[in-house]
Formats: sequence, C-alpha cells, structure tokens
Amino acid sequence: VDPNSEIELLVIETQRAVAESAFKVLRSEPQWQMVFHGKPEDVDSGLAAELANNDLPAMQALAKNEHVELRFATKDPFEQGPAFGIWERHRLVAMGTTDLRLPGAVQIGNIIAHQTPDDFTHRANIAAAFIKTYADQNVKVFTIVDQHDEKAIRLFEELGFTRERLMYRMRCVLKDNL
Repeated sequence: VDPNSEIELLVIETQRAVAESAFKVLRSEPQWQMVFHGKPEDVDSGLAAELANNDLPAMQALAKNEHVELRFATKDPFEQGPAFGIWERHRLVAMGTTDLRLPGAVQIGNIIAHQTPDDFTHRANIAAAFIKTYADQNVKVFTIVDQHDEKAIRLFEELGFTRERLMYRMRCVLKDNL
C-alpha cells in the first residue's frame, strides 16, 4: 500500500477489529455473503450472452449511466472468469462479471441493469448465466450484497442464494502513513 493511499478491504466479523487497529477506517458498510444452494436447472439465463474484451467500453458506459462503480479484483475484468451481458438494439442493458475465482468457488458481481421495467428480470438472467456456467464446472457461486439492498437480497434469494455470513466492505488508510 502506498503511503496515504486508500484501500478497500472485505473482511468477516472476526477480522474487522484487526483492520480497525491497523487502518484508519473511512467507511465501513455491512454486506452479506450470499451463496447459491438452489438447483441450476431452475434458473433462467434468458438472453444473457458471454461478453468479450471488445465489450468493455459498453460495460463501462452501462455502469456510468447507472451511476455504479465497477469493481474488479484485477486490472483485466475477464481474468477471473467470464462476464455476461444482455443486449437490446445493439445496446448493453445488463451485465455481470466474475469478480474472484478461488479453488472450488467464484464470486460474481458488478450485476448492473439499465433501469427499465425488465431490470429485475435482466439481473436474474445475468446471475443465472453464472450459475449455469459454474454448475457445469462443479464450482460454488457466491456474491457480496449490501446488507441494506433489499431488492438485491430478494433477487438472489429468489434464485436460490442464502445469506451465509456478515462481512464488511471497509475503505481505509494505513494509520502509520497518516
């Protein structure tokens, strides 16, 4: 970490105190880790299609238009795994990415949809595309959802996700570098 630079941490409850002792916490947001326990054959991926590197400008434009910050674990948004999107009239209206790949598990995120009457369905279709893709690979799918985002929690619970554990997204600066 560069001196005085901000970093983002995602920690479980038992790690929170350690982070608070080592860092000046600028913001701490409670999150749910939600894990898919449903049946992959029960979810519908609709028109979701895999995105490619040349779709990145459309992904960035969708996020910007919806006032959402894209978060990637690496500089290459496709390095951890596939991204999926839904196109309407040559315009990306929904998307999601593989945020993090671990042995036996993947974190999905950046699930964004243009605000329309179909946005809930589009988000569900994007999540379903990941569920179906990773079910074939025998990989567990999870996501991190803001604890106060009832719409997102409901969406994932309807798909077969359950709230597994409370986590904290913390924006911090090293105390020694202040």
